[in-house]
Amino acid sequence: EDTRSDRPNPTPDAERSPSPTPKPGDDAPAGEKVLADGLEWFADQLDRELPDAVEHDTARDYYHARGWSGATLDAKGLGYAPADTGDQLLAHLHRKGHDRDAILASGLCREWDDGNLSATWTGRYVLPYLDDDGRPVFAISRATEPAHPSDWAGRYGEDDDPAKYHKIAV
Repeated sequence: EDTRSDRPNPTPDAERSPSPTPKPGDDAPAGEKVLADGLEWFADQLDRELPDAVEHDTARDYYHARGWSGATLDAKGLGYAPADTGDQLLAHLHRKGHDRDAILASGLCREWDDGNLSATWTGRYVLPYLDDDGRPVFAISRATEPAHPSDWAGRYGEDDDPAKYHKIAV
């Protein structure tokens, strides 16, 4: 099935499915549940504006320019980690009932020396990888071109990965 679209406009909310991928079961590890909830949040950010220096107005526009239809975006759960991901993502995950240990186990956040949590990705496109049942098992992120000023990868020492792509696995 060809999922490409020549349609330049973003998919209206009425055409989007509310939850593109199945959720992990109740017996799934806590980190997997956090990952699924976090990726759903990233998918909800597709229409956030990108910085002026980036070629596309929104992440949805970026994906459409790469030939992916709205149906593909929904089916694959593609998303965007905005510059202010940290506080908003953490608040979302806490509202969903996830605790600090589960959030850290998901890989979506890292802990600084002072004990504060920070989002692993900011200013990046988010691409989940799904299992045969459509549940997310890991995700990668891709830097915007030019790199978003809030994208910290590679700035804080040897442990940071400055690569264009950045992968987390639960």
